[in-house]
Amino acid sequence: MRSITYNGMTLSRLGAQNTGAINGRAELWYLLAPPVGTGNVVVAMSQYNDVVAGATTYSGVNQASPWAPFRAAAGRSGQACVTTANEPAPW
Repeated sequence: MRSITYNGMTLSRLGAQNTGAINGRAELWYLLAPPVGTGNVVVAMSQYNDVVAGATTYSGVNQASPWAPFRAAAGRSGQACVTTANEPAPW
């Protein structure tokens, strides 16, 4: 992806993971402290791709450290699983 904006403000990429499928990729993007109200989420692509996108909002989030480290995995199996170390939350 080239960029994602909300109401004209650029989001930051939290992390990305290529999938086991051909050209498959999952990405997480965020915007800290967006203004209250409605706005458009715009996904700009550098080339034509099939895209599935969604948006969600959270309230009461610690703005200094809202995320734990990004973790992801890819593969082909009967179950999806990501193994991580037991880490304390950043907040």
